[in-house]
Amino acid sequence: MIQKGEQTCKETKADVEKVVEDIIRVFVDALPHVPEHRRLPVLSQLLDTVGAKRFLWVLLVLLFQQHVTKTVILATSGEKDTVLERDTEFWVSVCCEFNVQNQLESLISLLIFLSKLPENKEDDPEQKKSKLQKPKVQKKETELFNVETHSAKQLRHFKFLSVSFMANLLASHTFVGKVVEFKAVEELQELEQKVLEEVLCYIKLVAGSVEANADKPTVKFWRALLNKTYELLDKVNALLPTETFIHVIRGLMSNHLPSVRRKAMDLLNNKLQHQTSWDEQQIELLLELVEDLLSVAQGKGNLEGEEQAINRQTALYSLKLLCKCFGSHKQQLFVPVLNAAVDLLSAEQPEEKNIVGSALLCIAEITSTIQALAIPQLPKLMPALLTTLKHRKELLTSEIHLLSTVTALQKVLETLPHFLSPYLQDSLLQV
Repeated sequence: MIQKGEQTCKETKADVEKVVEDIIRVFVDALPHVPEHRRLPVLSQLLDTVGAKRFLWVLLVLLFQQHVTKTVILATSGEKDTVLERDTEFWVSVCCEFNVQNQLESLISLLIFLSKLPENKEDDPEQKKSKLQKPKVQKKETELFNVETHSAKQLRHFKFLSVSFMANLLASHTFVGKVVEFKAVEELQELEQKVLEEVLCYIKLVAGSVEANADKPTVKFWRALLNKTYELLDKVNALLPTETFIHVIRGLMSNHLPSVRRKAMDLLNNKLQHQTSWDEQQIELLLELVEDLLSVAQGKGNLEGEEQAINRQTALYSLKLLCKCFGSHKQQLFVPVLNAAVDLLSAEQPEEKNIVGSALLCIAEITSTIQALAIPQLPKLMPALLTTLKHRKELLTSEIHLLSTVTALQKVLETLPHFLSPYLQDSLLQV
């Protein structure tokens, strides 16, 4: 029936999925009455029959729902942690009965499902009344987890439990072992990138909820959920071998969401700051990112306003770190980056202060690294740098801007002292 349903129209396929979801719900409801040693084989056989690729995530949603609505209520306050630990271990065991592709695809579906759930359960009677007057449109998220029949607390608990479980699964030895054994590297890489994308999108959603609920009692929950989601991000990140990490970051750099692109650069920066040893292949892969980062730093694309400014700053910082780590062996590669940073500093239309500050730090790092190759830029760099120093009121209003300017001047003076005689008097006067 399921195989035939896949080959028919969307309406029939949806009907088949609904039937299968109802079947899985019956098994989940009956689970407390099944002997413990039989529970894993029963669910494993069920998913083998209906297809883990499509329905493993559905089983997880229903198991989490059961825990939130029934198991926790029946347990005493002292037993709740023990029950949660036992249930989580069981859920991980269920997932690890299946291959790593099915597990990652299920995490993707689960993250998409969570993102479609409402932020809060509406408590306003008028809002409830207006909702009742609207024609009912059944959605998958409301069918699997009906917000109307659950309390606001249960909705929050469900969200937190789902994210916590995903972090636990990715850290489990069995799951990591399956990832290591998996041979289709490109397929795995695509799935890991998709998981990372969905986690980043969910982080943005939760961060928005933290702001929206800042003056409400639930703000503590949203902060806890945001921290837990960042923990999930760390687990996904830790799962990636360095080569895969670089490929995934490059893929995320072309994502249509500015926030995802920025977080990809943040992940790259974190890796560059904390990893000390790289092999030649990894270095080559990382340096291939220079062109993409330079494009972001120069403001190419359709972004506007604050979003663009933050991404440009982040890209300039990434370029600075890449130069710091690898520039001494690949000096020529960073000459165009220096040229672009100097152009930002000397632009006719003044750039935003934070962008200029990031450009100055980038100039400082690259000049001290590529040394003599920076000489051709001095006739353009030094006047722009001295002009920046002349605007003392602006510098004094921003300590970061002041420190960036002084740092850039110091690095240029230290690196190329014999080529600065035309600018010596002005440099002394301004300093």
